[in-house]
Amino acid sequence: EPVAARRPQHGQADSTAQLNALQQANVASVLALNPTMNLHAAADELLQARTVYFLGMRACHGVAFHMHYVYGLLASNGVLVTDIGGTMADQITRLSRDDLLVAISQSPYTRQTVEAVQLAHDQRAPVLAMTDGALSPIARRAQHVLLFEASTSSFFQSIAGAEALAESLIATVAERGGARTQARLRKMQEHLRRTRAYWERHGSRGGRRAPTAPEATLQ
Repeated sequence: EPVAARRPQHGQADSTAQLNALQQANVASVLALNPTMNLHAAADELLQARTVYFLGMRACHGVAFHMHYVYGLLASNGVLVTDIGGTMADQITRLSRDDLLVAISQSPYTRQTVEAVQLAHDQRAPVLAMTDGALSPIARRAQHVLLFEASTSSFFQSIAGAEALAESLIATVAERGGARTQARLRKMQEHLRRTRAYWERHGSRGGRRAPTAPEATLQ
């Protein structure tokens, strides 16, 4: 098939450009909507909590999973909330005033997430809501609220803003955690090297090239 025949039509190119512009705006909204002091306060809550529970359902589950994974490189007290076996409410009932629920949701808000935040609030457990508006149902029951935009021109929810906010918060945790998070990060990187977590490329002469992995950069 000729190359020209495989190029996107003009309308397709326009719609892709429109979506990309909205995605970029969603990412930029993190800086616009969240003062530095708010990110610092939220990061300190994670660092001070006995256990940090990460909750995101449906489209936001991937964001919660990523947060839990990367946070695990910095601290050992993170838990990913799931609904395996219908046990999500059981997990939420373990929260106390010493813990923190990080809940991620955007319109249309998943009922289970809203109900989990309400349950945590009833137990007087602190909640950090990461959501798309101050009037979000999970923001109303949260002690800390971080915001992002979730505009889209297609049928699916855009999580570009939520993911950008998640990465910004975890980066702030890394910075404010100081020596403690630095030591944990080095320990986890050594574990990744020891268990050969990353693909190793064999050189043309039979040598083995060390895997590329992020290094601890905190000072």
